[in-house]
Amino acid sequence: MQPHGRAGSPGVISPGSLCAGPAYLLSWEVFPLEDIISVFVPLIQNVGFPIACVFGMFYFWNKERMDHKEELKAVTEAVTNNTLALQRLSDKLSHD
Repeated sequence: MQPHGRAGSPGVISPGSLCAGPAYLLSWEVFPLEDIISVFVPLIQNVGFPIACVFGMFYFWNKERMDHKEELKAVTEAVTNNTLALQRLSDKLSHD
């Protein structure tokens, strides 16, 4: 499986490279089911099912964390805009 460039370059995931650690899971994009299976079957065979589950949970936890970070930026911007609008409204009411 060669999703990005050639083997050995950053972002390239191969079944043998997954044993190096969870850092490879951070660069995953959406892959077809066949590619996911071709990665996880050797991983389960090499390190066992519980360890493979830890890798999977780490990937999904990190993805959720990154998604939440983006959501929080949007909420922060909305709160800032609302604060400014309330301040302008308060200024207009106090001048009347």
